[in-house]
Amino acid sequence: MSDDTEADLTPRLEEFRKEVDGLALTGGAANPERTGSTAGIVLFVVGLAVAAIGALTSRGDTGAGDATAMLSEIVSSNNGIIVVALGLTLAIVGGMIWLRNSLTRYLRYWLVRLIYEDRSNTDRLIEAIERSKRTDDT
Repeated sequence: MSDDTEADLTPRLEEFRKEVDGLALTGGAANPERTGSTAGIVLFVVGLAVAAIGALTSRGDTGAGDATAMLSEIVSSNNGIIVVALGLTLAIVGGMIWLRNSLTRYLRYWLVRLIYEDRSNTDRLIEAIERSKRTDDT
């Protein structure tokens, strides 16, 4: 920031900047958002892989002529559909975990910013009311 804008900052905004700088932690192994995002991405990719494998195994046609081979093909096909459903479920859950953990940090910053803006607006309103009372008294 330039010196002009830093001089215009209210004490609340200075406090806000210090709080935001305090939130910019590097994290490391104890950072649950980063770990959750990674786990979500891994679960999403594994789910897609399982669904693809299930889809590939369920579409084979042996052209079997006897009833036992046909029954075996139907059971195998139904198992493949179950594997596809399991894979898609894993992918959806992984995507939701990633989304939740990705938004957490942004929403935390947004909430702190909103609180400090509201405090700053309240301070300005109080100043305006006090100035109005002083001008009314004179």
